[in-house]
Amino acid sequence: SGFVGNARPVRRLTRDLLIALGADSPCLARNYLFVGPPSVGKTELAKRVAHALGLPLVQLDGTALRDREHLFSLIDSQLGHRVCAVQNDSSSAEGVLRYPPFVVFVDEAHLISRKVQESLLTMLETSDRSVRLRSGIARVDRATFLLATTQASKLDKALRSRCVEIQLRPYSLSEVAHMIRGFVRGRAPSPSEWDEEVYAKIAALGRLVPRRSFEIANELINELKTTEHPEWTTSTHLRVVQDMMELDDNGLGPLDVEYLTVLDRAGRPLGEEAVSTALSTIDRVTVVEDIEPYLRRLGLLSLGVRGRELTSLGQEYLARYKASH
Repeated sequence: SGFVGNARPVRRLTRDLLIALGADSPCLARNYLFVGPPSVGKTELAKRVAHALGLPLVQLDGTALRDREHLFSLIDSQLGHRVCAVQNDSSSAEGVLRYPPFVVFVDEAHLISRKVQESLLTMLETSDRSVRLRSGIARVDRATFLLATTQASKLDKALRSRCVEIQLRPYSLSEVAHMIRGFVRGRAPSPSEWDEEVYAKIAALGRLVPRRSFEIANELINELKTTEHPEWTTSTHLRVVQDMMELDDNGLGPLDVEYLTVLDRAGRPLGEEAVSTALSTIDRVTVVEDIEPYLRRLGLLSLGVRGRELTSLGQEYLARYKASH
């Protein structure tokens, strides 16, 4: 309820959750892999799944998982006293640690090393759901496993085959504008004066990313609270905020221009490493997960087998930018 966007994937998850809630143990029978660009609601969906099942949520990051022993130490740390004591299993001479129902969400799963991915396959196998640790065997047959990735192709094929892939698409302008409307309610001094054009403009300036759009909306709220020109319209105040944040009408700023300039100067396609080296002041994650996807979405950048390359639209945009600055 209240989740904006990606109606079909949400409907599918809702159906599976209803089935799970009718079972003896509240857990999803399958593993799920949320696939999509950054900021499309992957983490929010995981939180809602855990809430719907009434289970604790263990949130992990793929970069932090060194091995399966480390994985379970992180799970134990977050579950705390909920972990059951070691139980004897008549079918095994080893001690068996039987875990209670919980939901584990692993973000950026493609950053888990291949070796660790392979070591977790039995845990994700529906007929097994166990992992051999130094202290014995951990059974997680009552756990729900959710993984998220922006680059599904980098995941081990065997691991992907054990998951139901949920494809999530980027938000539309109207969807983000709807979220902003809910965000400003109770925060803005006069939200009734915000017309549809203001919400749509904030969504565009925020690159259709809710988090960024909320930041811009908050800047506008602060501007309205402190302005020396209360007679100005909300749209006029938004232009002041836009100018202070150095954003054009598409939400592009100095970092995006710096990226486009690197490609323009190269005059040829560049690989990821070459671009990251040239953009020494911008971290690689920002380049790959923020700058590049949005430039591609606007049609200013193409990504082919030879690397990253300016499109004709990108060249035109950069020429106009240079002429106006």
